[in-house]
Amino acid sequence: MSWMLILLLATSPFVLQPPGHFHGDEPVVADGDAMLALHDDGERAWLEATRIELRRVADPVMDADDGPETGWQVGPDLGTGLPLAYLRGAGLHAGEVVRAEVVGVDDPAGLAFYKPASVDIRLDDALYRLVAGCDRHDGAPRDRASSLDCHIDLFAPDGGRSRLVAMSGYVDGTGNVGLGADASAALLFAGDLDGDGRLDLLFDTSDHYNVRQPTLFLSREAAEGQPVRAVARHRAVGC
Repeated sequence: MSWMLILLLATSPFVLQPPGHFHGDEPVVADGDAMLALHDDGERAWLEATRIELRRVADPVMDADDGPETGWQVGPDLGTGLPLAYLRGAGLHAGEVVRAEVVGVDDPAGLAFYKPASVDIRLDDALYRLVAGCDRHDGAPRDRASSLDCHIDLFAPDGGRSRLVAMSGYVDGTGNVGLGADASAALLFAGDLDGDGRLDLLFDTSDHYNVRQPTLFLSREAAEGQPVRAVARHRAVGC
């Protein structure tokens, strides 16, 4: 890795950019930007120094058949070896990343929180817990309207807590709880990204079924009493 690339990664603010196909105003990177690609093959994880590939493609929602292409492809086309995200910021460096174990879950990638639930995450000998829950508005009716205050929190082994997500919720006609506008907030990655021995997360904090909002939570940037703090996010809509 060149000294210029190291300097760019060390001095830039936090940036998060997923790979894939996006509408014209959604990428937050430019072609050639120095970034770190986060890879996780299920057994090991690593950050790889790279430069962004950005090219124009047709936007199937916005573009006419005979008009100019206004969409963007970030990174290579879909296929094997795609990173989970491109990251940049202080404390992030190329190299191996310690993966956390999501306890009792065979495939933690994309673990979705469709309704109140909890899951344990083990990083080395430390056990964290992700908890999704809802509280009812005083006097709110039991219908599909947004009658609940819902949240997803990360609890640290020492009792510290960080709120990752806060959104409305509802109880449908069958008594099931839904989050946001049929949202599926999801854990995308858990491990020690900034090398301080504590848990970091890549978590989709979207409150809408047609929105993706991966968010980078780092322990190194957290306030006292909180295990993590959100340092970067990316928001993109589907159609």
